Amino acid sequence: SENSEPVFGAAWFESVVEIDREARNVHLVDLKVTDTRFPEGSEHVHGELSQFIREGLPHWDLDFSLDILLTSLEASEKEIAAARNLKMDPPEIIYRDRPALLLAIDGEPILREIENTKYQAVINTPYPLIFDGGSRYYLNAAKDAWYEAEKATGPWKFDPTPPAEIAALVDQEEANQESGGEETEPVTAQNAPEIVVTTEPAELIVSEGKPNFEPLVDDLLVLSNSQSDVFMHVSEQDYYVVLSGRWYHAKSLEGPWTFRASDELPAAFSAIPQDSDQAESRVYVAGTDEAREAVMDAQIPQTAAVQKGQVDIEVTYDGNPKFESIDGTSLFYAVNSASTVLKSGTDYYVVEDAVWYIGSSANGPWQVAESRPDEVEAIPPENPVYNVKYVYVYDSTPEVVYVGYTPGYTGSYVYHTTIVYGTGWYYRPWISPYWYYPRVATWGFHITYNPWTGWG
Repeated sequence: SENSEPVFGAAWFESVVEIDREARNVHLVDLKVTDTRFPEGSEHVHGELSQFIREGLPHWDLDFSLDILLTSLEASEKEIAAARNLKMDPPEIIYRDRPALLLAIDGEPILREIENTKYQAVINTPYPLIFDGGSRYYLNAAKDAWYEAEKATGPWKFDPTPPAEIAALVDQEEANQESGGEETEPVTAQNAPEIVVTTEPAELIVSEGKPNFEPLVDDLLVLSNSQSDVFMHVSEQDYYVVLSGRWYHAKSLEGPWTFRASDELPAAFSAIPQDSDQAESRVYVAGTDEAREAVMDAQIPQTAAVQKGQVDIEVTYDGNPKFESIDGTSLFYAVNSASTVLKSGTDYYVVEDAVWYIGSSANGPWQVAESRPDEVEAIPPENPVYNVKYVYVYDSTPEVVYVGYTPGYTGSYVYHTTIVYGTGWYYRPWISPYWYYPRVATWGFHITYNPWTGWG
């Protein structure tokens, strides 16, 4: 109806084209719709819209200019080139055949005062890591599970009785929720996991005892006593592991590991059973139905209508705003803010919750933007604000702006014919005597993909 909100989605089609170069016109011949996708919340119209597009599109007059086609092809080539610049080098891959936890520290440990106490905390790690001001560090690795060490980088030893004042600094119920909220066996000196410390991007693979490989399909074994999906390809005698959507192989579980593209995997990986514990790994194997579905889902916009006008957004900086240039563009980005702030000419933009806002200064005031800088398309993956490339402004009315984002904003990228998480690049955090602003990380959190909930 006239007053209904528009629904934004995606459709895939294939067609033969006739090109009139003199008139610079393109005519579609025998157009076929191969798939349609609409975002969550539009289920009530999905079937009707899909049918309408499939039935109507082949009969519509979709002639368009050759210039539009060439511009579209150029944009597609740039997108493919950007995907090639996603970093596929392996992180440090650490293997243990006994219980272990990865303590990831973003560079060398950084201590900051804990307000109203005599203690300090290492702020560049996800775990509560506390210094007593004297000679001991204390780590809360799980609910009621404490360790102590002389250095933040270890070696760590289980401590059943940490100082009461230090233990009281950490909310154990919150710690339990962050670890999944599951009731687990109490940690004791006998079963305490080893703390594996890294100050560089890394991932940890753990097996319960010596590695036990069992047949999965012809030519492929699986590490049955591990929560990680680790395989042995019998013909090659190579080990394979998939991390953040990327495949790595080695002759030993100790490495060294080498990247293997998803479309270059041995054929046995396509035969991983859909009812096996390793079924989720199929999404990372080129050519599987799961991979195709995930690639299409990675291009579906999540949209919203945002009221025009000024908004109250708090953007803070560590001191005066400090901007650095974005390679390959005339854009600049703020390095000393937890917010994503860009400068284009005399305009400033901030991206907050997948919406573009514009202001005349780095401190606002901010109002909903009706467009974004064209050069955003050229931001390279090497830059920490690369993800804003996937936040769009689709349309506007006198009252609202239609905005949206595709999963690239949350770190899900298409690499050739499968999806990966994160750009793979390490982004330097902002560190000052007062603040630590971390950047999004590809490694260290064992991120995996679920077709219903996405990456987690």
